[in-house]
Amino acid sequence: MLKRSHLRIKSLTRTRSIKAKPLRVALLLCLILNAAFGAGAQTPNNLAPGAPGNDARWPSAGKSAIGTSNSIDSKVWFTLGDGVMTEVYYPTVDVANTQKLEFIIVSADGKSVETESENTTHHIEVLDPRALSFRQINTSKTGAY
Repeated sequence: MLKRSHLRIKSLTRTRSIKAKPLRVALLLCLILNAAFGAGAQTPNNLAPGAPGNDARWPSAGKSAIGTSNSIDSKVWFTLGDGVMTEVYYPTVDVANTQKLEFIIVSADGKSVETESENTTHHIEVLDPRALSFRQINTSKTGAY
């Protein structure tokens, strides 16, 4: 009985190796053809559409505040720095979707343009020392607002 089962295993092994040989040959042929002709068939294009474009730049890691809604329904988090919203995270706190969000103020005559980050003085005040709440206040350096 032992000899018979041993022979069956050997014969199955031989059958598998015989069937596997054409597959190995075909795979080897594909690899050789790909190495010979595949590299020249595609021209490498390292440029993004609309190139040259700008490098991705993220705001400074120096943050003034981090916040979210006071309800569990919100899936939005944000950070503040230099008087502006520096990042918005959605749908989880590890997925940054916005790099910088700030107001741009244009005078009524259109001659003056100010940004929150460059043309305001900003400070953050804690509303209640026992709560995680704050207020950011930006004031124009020219006194316009």
